Amino acid sequence: MSSRVRLRYPAPALLALLLLSTACGGSSSIDVVQPSTSKCGISVSNSVPTIPASGGRGSLTVDTNRECSWSARAEASWISLSGAEGQGPATVTYTVTPNANGTPRQGAVVVGEQRVSVTQDAAPCRYDVSPASIPVNAAGADISVNITAPDGCTWGARGDEGWVGNPTPASGEGGATVRFSVGANPGPPRTGTATVAGVTVQIAQASTAQPPPLPEPGPPAPAPPAPTPAPTPDPPTPTCSYAVSPPRKTIAASGEATTISVTTASGCDWAASSGADWISISGRQGGSGSGSIQVVAERNPGAARSGIVTVAGIRVTLDQSAAPAAPPCAYSIKPGSYNSGRGPDDIVVTVTTDSGCAWTATSQAPWITVTDGRAGSGNGTVRLHVEPNNTGSPRNGTVTIAGQTFSVRQEGLTCSYSIAPTHYEAGPGPDNVRVSVTAENGCAWATTNDAPWIAVTEGRSGTGKGTVRLAVDTNPGGARTATLTIAGQPFTLAQSGCSIGIKPTHYDAGRGPDDIRISVTADAGCAWSTANSAPWVTVTEGLSGAGNGTVRLIVEANSGGPRTATITIGGEPFLLRQEGR
Repeated sequence: MSSRVRLRYPAPALLALLLLSTACGGSSSIDVVQPSTSKCGISVSNSVPTIPASGGRGSLTVDTNRECSWSARAEASWISLSGAEGQGPATVTYTVTPNANGTPRQGAVVVGEQRVSVTQDAAPCRYDVSPASIPVNAAGADISVNITAPDGCTWGARGDEGWVGNPTPASGEGGATVRFSVGANPGPPRTGTATVAGVTVQIAQASTAQPPPLPEPGPPAPAPPAPTPAPTPDPPTPTCSYAVSPPRKTIAASGEATTISVTTASGCDWAASSGADWISISGRQGGSGSGSIQVVAERNPGAARSGIVTVAGIRVTLDQSAAPAAPPCAYSIKPGSYNSGRGPDDIVVTVTTDSGCAWTATSQAPWITVTDGRAGSGNGTVRLHVEPNNTGSPRNGTVTIAGQTFSVRQEGLTCSYSIAPTHYEAGPGPDNVRVSVTAENGCAWATTNDAPWIAVTEGRSGTGKGTVRLAVDTNPGGARTATLTIAGQPFTLAQSGCSIGIKPTHYDAGRGPDDIRISVTADAGCAWSTANSAPWVTVTEGLSGAGNGTVRLIVEANSGGPRTATITIGGEPFLLRQEGR
């Protein structure tokens, strides 16, 4: 699977670059387009709910972002795919082989992590039963009837006469052989039927041969009269049994004519009739003795069907195949995507497909409305309305049109920001500072502060116009400065510190020892401290203080050469010199 990496500068880095080119002081403004994020979520829809038993094709609509890659696989051997991988929105075509079984079946196609079911109808259950008629001698016999049918197609069998025994087996599915036991015939010839898989099987059984009866004795015969000519006897009435061929016939969906033959003795009359309105008998409707008729089946406009023609009392089944399935509808849209400005905007999309192929249009984004062409058939047009984008970020949306994904990208608001004032000088404090932010509606901004002596009490973030309020603590020390970032603009805040003075600022000591006092003058509350690094000077008073105060230094005796030390009091230098021997 291929992948792509997209690099973006983070917003803080971009703002830092912009700050380098912004002049200090006064009002200023910049343009910022905020980046957008995308996620590789995948949704898959199936255009065909059920595939016919004769097989066919369908299509899967894959909906995802353009940069997202995916792969596809079929979980059933009878499903094949047009492609195994892709990127972004696409259509995957799949092909299903014919289902020869009498039960429906279900498989699946997996795209990414989405599993889509594919269902196929069962094959029509057609039964071939042979033979259609069976002769049996007078002594009786076991007879067999063969059934040919697809797997999963169920059937039943029964004897329709008392002298035809129960079948073995009496029910089943698919192909099989059914056996019947026919008992001995004690009387004249007889005919009966058995029903197997809905088909009637004719059974003709011969009679038991019997000797002619002996004549009864009568009175003595009188003298014979003069001979008269004897009448010619009538011919014997034939015993009629019939056989037809074929007992079952499969007819093409386009329709055809077929011949059914009748076999019987001379002088045996028979007739034919159709039990289906789509089957007609052409020419003669019957005959005497062996012969044939022609039946005509019309073109089948729909699903597979069966009809019965009765010939010489025997039912002949005609099975007609289903009309060939229409090729699956193929759709295309133009354009396939659209880049919109901030909006509002109106878009026209053209749908191209075959006549009679239905389609719909559904928006997947709340800011895109289908104003015309929510549904159609054949070629057509879809009109979309895009709402204005009042946010600072671009956005992406999709519309499903005729099973195809139409992508819309809309630019976001180009945000520009300014603040006033851009700098402020505060006294020793405390103080409150207000800064006004100017921006377009929907443009987001934030305030960044790293100075511990400044608190953002209002306006840590906002959109459009707004106000930032800063609370400045009292400054107990020297002057200080901080720079805050407000809506991407620098804001400089300077605060004056405490005024501290010392007296005297220097001192010349003898060889010592010596005791020195220094006066500290400072504003009330201004803190100060004394820093000394000379080991021969000790700060005995005034290591730290606030406001006015005194620092006392003890200087040790100097047994060496002259020496100097600088002591820092409240940030002011105090110079101490001591003489040597």
